[in-house]
Amino acid sequence: MGVLNYFSGGLNLAKKAIILSLINIAFSLIDVDAISQALGFRGFHIGFKLSLPSIIVDLWDLVSLPGKGGFSIGAYSLVTGAMSPITAAVISLMVMFLMATVSYVYLRYLTVKAIGVEVRPNYARILDLFVFELLVVAIALLGIPLAVISVFLGGVVYMVLMLIIYYFIYATPFLIVIYDKGVVESLKQSRQLARELEYFSYTLVYILITVVLSSIFTVLVVDAKMVGLLISLPLIGAVGLWLATSTTLMILKLTRR
Repeated sequence: MGVLNYFSGGLNLAKKAIILSLINIAFSLIDVDAISQALGFRGFHIGFKLSLPSIIVDLWDLVSLPGKGGFSIGAYSLVTGAMSPITAAVISLMVMFLMATVSYVYLRYLTVKAIGVEVRPNYARILDLFVFELLVVAIALLGIPLAVISVFLGGVVYMVLMLIIYYFIYATPFLIVIYDKGVVESLKQSRQLARELEYFSYTLVYILITVVLSSIFTVLVVDAKMVGLLISLPLIGAVGLWLATSTTLMILKLTRR
């Protein structure tokens, strides 16, 4: 199967689980801060955002907000306002656990209903997804000093480093759910898959697709305001489901060789 066939196959199969697109829409609406930034911006803005695969792709993975970085590695953020550090940490962990739970249900339903591959239910794997999310956040935090070394150079180094690291591990949550594996074993297998030429080629095409789509979604949401946001929500539901299905197909094919 050629790399482009994963995306064409994902488009056809995603229709069987179209109900999941509501989750992509819901995740997009949860980030009230991003919505506020987009609708509150005055002027014209066009931007591009580079993304790597994740289970649930929301609108803000494909929208380059004014003044924000132009890449996404699937990590979640939560604006906690004037809360105390302890309260903010507790709420953030609760939200991350909720997202891990939704991600498990989302991918299992997608794999079974859309692709037709049986996945044995084991909800203990939600904990492995939660640990993976903590790992991604920890990696991002540890790399922050690189971003502040220099206003320009530090940011570039940080972005490249995060993308390289996430490239080697982005298959981990898919492997946790599909093959009922622990986070450590899935991390090892993800690293092995990352050495495959087809995995690398798929990732490059995925990046290209998201960069192109990000320019469209950015103009719609940031420049067309509420009208653009209302148009973008059902679109991101379909696009996010399509991308997740395509990535799942790729991982299934490579792991079955």
